Amino acid sequence: MPKKKYCLDANIMLDLLLKRPRYERALLTLNETTQSVCSVSVGIAYYSAKKNGVTNTLFFDFIADFEILSVGSETINQAMKLAGSVSDLDDAIQITACKHAGIDTFVTADRELAELYCDELNIELVE
Repeated sequence: MPKKKYCLDANIMLDLLLKRPRYERALLTLNETTQSVCSVSVGIAYYSAKKNGVTNTLFFDFIADFEILSVGSETINQAMKLAGSVSDLDDAIQITACKHAGIDTFVTADRELAELYCDELNIELVE
């Protein structure tokens, strides 16, 4: 049986990298999955990781374990339509990129994102 394809929000990436309080719950959610991250999230996570003292080497080694979902103009255009005026564009970009890549589940700690996009994609909320 093929592994399910999960994509992680930047907040979950940081939980794993920094071993923050949701670390154990995130690991349980991700057991037996293929894990991806959206290219938009890589930049967000990198910036936050640097502010927390993570070296480039550690961050790059961490990211190497993930499939990185590309974001092109088609994804951006569809995400802008999806986002409308009610949400952050980066969230809509991630959801749209996941849909284009055939991702089974998007994993986040962002309750608002989960509520906004639950009709677009299966979303696993890790609290």
